[in-house]
Amino acid sequence: MAKYDNLEHFLRRHARPDVWLSFHDIERIIAAPLPDRALTARWWTTNGYAGRKIQTDAWERAGYVARLYAGRRVKFTRRSDRDAFAPLPASGVCQDLPGKTIG
Repeated sequence: MAKYDNLEHFLRRHARPDVWLSFHDIERIIAAPLPDRALTARWWTTNGYAGRKIQTDAWERAGYVARLYAGRRVKFTRRSDRDAFAPLPASGVCQDLPGKTIG
């Protein structure tokens, strides 16, 4: 089993259009710490990335895209053909928005 397979399975079980998870929640799901690179917005997206990233494969297979928010929170949004890979804001990190952590 690959490191992020449990996250894929977790997301597949949710019918919600948005799933908010803290880093702690994700680390519990994958049973491992996230790498330091997870603190960067680029780690969570395939935008502008030429190679394969195993972490993004997991949530993309589950039908989601991910976006990093302040406070070590990640919003997984169910993909649509129209906005699946909308670019991140110029800052690379979005402002904190209201959302519940699910776990």
